[in-house]
Amino acid sequence: MISELCYNYIVETFLTAGSLSKKNKGRDFLSKTIKTVLSAFGVLMIWGLYLVISGCSMLLLDDEFPDFAFEKTDKELLVVEDALYPSLESSIDQYIADLNEEGSTVYLYIWEEGTAFDLKAVIETYYTENGIGGVLFVGNLPTVWYEQNGFEGHEEFPIDLFFMDLDSTWQDNDKDGIFDYHSALELEIFISRINGTTLELMRYFDKVHKFRTGQMDIDPSAYVFKDNSWEDFKPGSDFGLSRIYNSILINEKKGDTEKANYISKLTTSGAEYVYQWIHSFPPLLVVEGSSSWEYIHTSDIISGNMKGLFYNLFNCSAVRFTEDNLGMTYLMKTDYGIAATGSTKTGGNYYPNAFHYVLSEKGTWGDAFKGWYNYYGVKDDKWFLGMIILGDPMLVLTKEAQKGLKSLSVGIVPPSPDEIEELNKEILDFGYDYSGGSFAEYKNQNPQFFGD
Repeated sequence: MISELCYNYIVETFLTAGSLSKKNKGRDFLSKTIKTVLSAFGVLMIWGLYLVISGCSMLLLDDEFPDFAFEKTDKELLVVEDALYPSLESSIDQYIADLNEEGSTVYLYIWEEGTAFDLKAVIETYYTENGIGGVLFVGNLPTVWYEQNGFEGHEEFPIDLFFMDLDSTWQDNDKDGIFDYHSALELEIFISRINGTTLELMRYFDKVHKFRTGQMDIDPSAYVFKDNSWEDFKPGSDFGLSRIYNSILINEKKGDTEKANYISKLTTSGAEYVYQWIHSFPPLLVVEGSSSWEYIHTSDIISGNMKGLFYNLFNCSAVRFTEDNLGMTYLMKTDYGIAATGSTKTGGNYYPNAFHYVLSEKGTWGDAFKGWYNYYGVKDDKWFLGMIILGDPMLVLTKEAQKGLKSLSVGIVPPSPDEIEELNKEILDFGYDYSGGSFAEYKNQNPQFFGD
């Protein structure tokens, strides 16, 4: 039934907008008329009135979206590995020109050598003196590592949140070179990365130029693939993507979540935005088939030339950028991928409402990550401390994509403790045990990042 507050709002709107007298007689007549009409047409009339009137908050169904203000970032620091810059100069000039055309300022810094602490000091200087809101690392640039007990086991992983909270405290209490404590986090900026061969990086910059100039042939649509382990988590939800897209395909029922369906979708029509829930290791997806586990390797992504532009990867360790990984493969080794978010360890974004909210309001990919992390990601280190973004963080979804019915989109309520425990259980039942890609190996492979 329509609420009394909403009913009064509709009556008042008609009285204000029309020429009907506001005498009691006219008011009573209109009141009776509206009650009759609403009774006759029921719910359909309510929605119709809302679309016309667009103001009755009692009909707003997306109230689970965070109501926070964010300022769209328009100043970026671009840090480029010195060995790559001569070959990439033309591509970078085009990238900077494109961002300037959009009204953004880009500061270029050529990284020669140093530790992650030296790199953070550079970022702090540009933040203080120039007011940057985000950074893109191009090439093999340093990071720091973190260790903790999570999902009933020891974890160590690269962590770029270190660069994003500029006044946080980090400690290595056992003196093994890996942080094991951090103060409360609140991100001031966002950080993103791309890395690959010179040709791959050139191709990547060409892709983002084509995207900005409307030359990417992908329909403005979203694809949600939620494998069997999570079939019962928020079933039927588009996770707020209908705030952005009118066209959304959801595969979440047994029989629909087969490897063949995933491959078919992303090698034919594709989707601008892909939100996938699939067990994984850094270089492969593990899909629960009808009779056995099925694997999608990075080589399959390359050979299939997957047609997704933006990826939200609820895939454990999918963006572990210190080794071969799914996220960088989508971006650097296909003709389509331009941005990704995911985790460098076990975990992923199971509650992306804030992320999608910022995107729907024309925020950048980096703005969305920062907004989501400060709103929700900060609450759970076990799930979210490894979260990062890859690709150009200044990207905004296509204008065609931002035509979803924002006012009618149904968000999801935050998961309850019991629901989160079920997510934990699915991870443990899968038996995720990734022992490769250690800090010791990273240090041996990158001695230039350490002052030992």
